[in-house]
Amino acid sequence: IFKVIPDYQNRVAQLFSEEIDLMEDIKTDDIKNLRGNSNLSVKPISGRDFDYIGWNNISVTKYANGEIKANKLFGNPKVRKALTLALNREVVVEEYLSGFGALAKTPVSSIFKSIYNDKINNIKFNPELSKRILNENGWVDSNGDGTIDKNGEEFEFTLHIPSGNPRREFAASLFQNNLKAIGIDMTIESNELGLFIDNLFEKKYDAWMAAWVVPIPMNLKISWYSDLELTPLNFSSFQNKQIDTLLDKLEVATESEKIDIYKSIQEILYENQPYSFLYWIDNITCYNTRIKNISIDPLGSVKHCWNWKL
Repeated sequence: IFKVIPDYQNRVAQLFSEEIDLMEDIKTDDIKNLRGNSNLSVKPISGRDFDYIGWNNISVTKYANGEIKANKLFGNPKVRKALTLALNREVVVEEYLSGFGALAKTPVSSIFKSIYNDKINNIKFNPELSKRILNENGWVDSNGDGTIDKNGEEFEFTLHIPSGNPRREFAASLFQNNLKAIGIDMTIESNELGLFIDNLFEKKYDAWMAAWVVPIPMNLKISWYSDLELTPLNFSSFQNKQIDTLLDKLEVATESEKIDIYKSIQEILYENQPYSFLYWIDNITCYNTRIKNISIDPLGSVKHCWNWKL
């Protein structure tokens, strides 16, 4: 029986009291209490969900007029890398997620063992290097007001987040302070989820925080191909001919050829930072041990449920 229980705390209470047998998306705050029930088992599923900050690579205003032009703030890949360097993502993983997550490098998860590029290193929090890269690319505080500028343009923008998500509210506030420390003025704006999604499709945002659930099998073309009409999920409007060539090759490549292609795609995305890939978030599942033959992995918790015994 699948029960619809809208209130999260009510779901947790029924799980603990054993009125229900299984629940996904457990908050880390509840793990200790749930583990206090010897009949419950807590199992994190890693590598399917990641948060990111999207940087619109093109000008929102120009695109609305039918013209594609580099975004004045985020059109330069070196600047986007500097932004990732400035974000203390480790704090979110360690403090908010209580370690139930990992820093993200690209949109390809380590669960895809054959195609995952393990030679790519994490971009670690380094505000000094971030500031140096920005200065080298013309972003300096020329008027002494505390905000870096270039050609009379202050580095200031709004980060849009969907409302009602405590994790993103926590992270956005943290990142706001991180960026302030290197001279960038970021405002946070929460939008109702329906409006937020509509605005993403209409490319009304310069910067936003959201998440992706990685499909199985992997599909990168829907998010990273340059043709913005054919790939509406390319919210950052990232356009790269090398990526296009590789994505086209994937469609006709053999399984062995795909390995190198996927790894090359990851390298290009890593170097260009169309997103600041933030962190993978474990989907924490808790179930009653009276369920036998249950198998929980990246494919989910209820797969092969016809094999369960109670």
